[in-house]
Amino acid sequence: MANIYDTAHQLEQDLRQLDQFKALQEAYSAMQENKESADLFKTFQDLQKDLQAKAMQGVDITEEEAKQMEDVAQQMKDDAKVMDVLNKEQALSVVINDLNNVIMTPIRQLYGE
Repeated sequence: MANIYDTAHQLEQDLRQLDQFKALQEAYSAMQENKESADLFKTFQDLQKDLQAKAMQGVDITEEEAKQMEDVAQQMKDDAKVMDVLNKEQALSVVINDLNNVIMTPIRQLYGE
């Protein structure tokens, strides 16, 4: 019987070899070379974490926070390096979602979906 954790670790290694992951790595490295792009991306990540934490705690997001997120999102749309990272991340997310669907097949079948 296969050890499912060994399989998961092999999957992790295989993901690193995917063209989508390599493209994301390259885009991220290019973005990091541009301080303004890297700082903008970090600001977005920090803001996103803060807002998600508030949402999980049931705390309402203020108008100021919503405006700040909107402003950062607009700045990101105007930054080609950040957008390239987000687009490459989205392409990898498609693969990961497909894998999740495969992994969840036994449970869906169990529940008769």
